[in-house]
Amino acid sequence: MNFTAKDDLDLLMSFLLNYKPIDGILGLDEITAVKILHIVKSRGYNVPGDVSIVGFTNGQLSQYVTPSLTMVSQHGKFIGEKAAELLIKRIKEPNRPFETKVVKTSLLVRDSTKKLQ
Repeated sequence: MNFTAKDDLDLLMSFLLNYKPIDGILGLDEITAVKILHIVKSRGYNVPGDVSIVGFTNGQLSQYVTPSLTMVSQHGKFIGEKAAELLIKRIKEPNRPFETKVVKTSLLVRDSTKKLQ
């Protein structure tokens, strides 16, 4: 039998939801978070009443699903600009020491998470 990524995610979600009660799920990208939302809702769970869902990389989809998804915005455009600047500096000065830049993220709280007491 050949499994697809959807089957794998569905199997993982079945295991997580049936093993013991969980408070929340973190999807590592927007598409996965939307798929998780669909699977959780199709199993009869209320989002965010039963399970909260958070994803990464705030794109368009997360705003238009129901409930809208809470997302961690990683500021991709800004990261790309900084990476390009560092690369250009490195090309111009090959012996330049490596630099590390920290880019702060933002949590965009929407309807898929509940406030903890």
